Order: sequence, then structure tokens, then C-alpha cells
Amino acid sequence: MNNLQEYKKNHLLPNGRTIEETENRINKTLERIYIDSWKKGVSVTYTDERCQGENYYISANMDGSEDLVFFDVKNRKYSVIERVAQEGKGKFAYLTKNLIVLVSA
Repeated sequence: MNNLQEYKKNHLLPNGRTIEETENRINKTLERIYIDSWKKGVSVTYTDERCQGENYYISANMDGSEDLVFFDVKNRKYSVIERVAQEGKGKFAYLTKNLIVLVSA
């Protein structure tokens, strides 16, 4: 275990939880938000190193794929620039397996 992992595991925040516990709770909340959005037919957007410039986002899709999109502020519309991760290969693809079970149940 490296120093950062050790620190996160042992350092208590004012809320009484460790940094690690707090990060895990936040990640679970974000996962629920993604799944709820996909169940409503809404792709979730986020930014990372693939977004070169203002108004570029990654769109995480229900099938586990990802698209690089551009948001036109004037027209309030997204345009797909390119597919950056194929179906089941995106950063959040692991969540889509749970989604398929939830949607078909």
C-alpha cells in the first residue's frame, strides 16, 4: 500500500468517515445518477483528457460506448464529433450490465 492509499484509509474527516469511505460513497452516488439517467434515455456527459477545448465533452451512452461531442451554446445542441469507445468499452461500461438487468426486470 502506498502512502496516499494509507492516508485515505486512516485519515478521518470531520464527518467521522475516512477519505476512502467518503470517496466510495461519492462513487456509489455517481453510479446511481448515471444509471438513473440512462433509464430515462439520457446520456451522461463528463470531461477528461480527450476533450480538447471548451464545450467538448465525453458522452457516456447506455450501451457502454462513448462519443466525443461538442455543445453549441448558441443553439443549445450537441453534435457528435466521433465515437471514442465502442459498445461495452467505455469508462462506465461496467455499469451498463447492471442497467440491462434493471431495465429488463
